[in-house]
Amino acid sequence: WFYEAVLWAVEQGITTGTSATTFSPSGTCTNAEVITFLYRSQGKPAVSSVRPEYEGEWYAESMSWGGANRMYDGIPVSVLPGAKCPRADIVYFMYKVLA
Repeated sequence: WFYEAVLWAVEQGITTGTSATTFSPSGTCTNAEVITFLYRSQGKPAVSSVRPEYEGEWYAESMSWGGANRMYDGIPVSVLPGAKCPRADIVYFMYKVLA
């Protein structure tokens, strides 16, 4: 049921999957993965600076972009890249980017 959506996201450059040949549809997303999906959905806007704590990580630009755009403001806990991303946070991030 999700094949067309995943194919679209790959074609749009929003996801590369969890490997060259898998998507892991039953997996739980991390904060870094969700923010990266949104960052890519916006065309990977330029990031003026990468936050030092993200330096050298695959999510450095996207998580820095999220911080620069105040996407984490209002969330009652720290947004750690490797932490599971609750559904409420996903919708909140989408709201901050798409509304």
